[in-house]
Amino acid sequence: MRAGRGFERTLIALVGATGLAAALLATLEAHAGGRSERASAEATRRAAALFEDIASTGLDLRFKIGTLRSHLLLQSSADIRGVLGDRDSLQEAVARAEGRAAARLAELDERSLALPTGARGLAVVTDQLGVSTIRQQAALGRQQNAAEVAERFGRRQGRAVLGLAALASAGALFGLAGVFKAGRPGWVALGTGALVLALALGSGVSALLI
Repeated sequence: MRAGRGFERTLIALVGATGLAAALLATLEAHAGGRSERASAEATRRAAALFEDIASTGLDLRFKIGTLRSHLLLQSSADIRGVLGDRDSLQEAVARAEGRAAARLAELDERSLALPTGARGLAVVTDQLGVSTIRQQAALGRQQNAAEVAERFGRRQGRAVLGLAALASAGALFGLAGVFKAGRPGWVALGTGALVLALALGSGVSALLI
């Protein structure tokens, strides 16, 4: 009789603990799942923004460098022909034409690019490249951090789901124990259920440590 009452009290306590653990693990699973989804969405958004920044900045800087380079080449050619023009009137005429073209191109560059011409312009573009690289590295770091958060909470959600599955098994074993009552099969089912409950709780604790 006492064994029967002890069995019932143990069963009731374990069933109550299973219900409480299920509520806690369900809350943990929902919270971890929400955080994982939000962090994953943020990582995706940051990756797209970083790609757009790299593409647009790359095109802009390549255009500026190409334009400034064309002006430098034209001006250099004019200077060289100017030196040769001392002995060749044709070279002198070409040098004057190229010099005028270089000056006109420099004027257009300053208007369209809002940059100084020649080597000073290239120096400014180089500085812009350095600034954009630092900005993009920082953006990459933030994107990677968001991805790591998504991965961490995804693993936490997985542990919580595993714990909930174990609780379902423990509940089924406690149900069998209630059917068998305080006999040997009942105690075996009860003990096995208690072991599975402990494993479920361990899974929940390990999820919090991730």
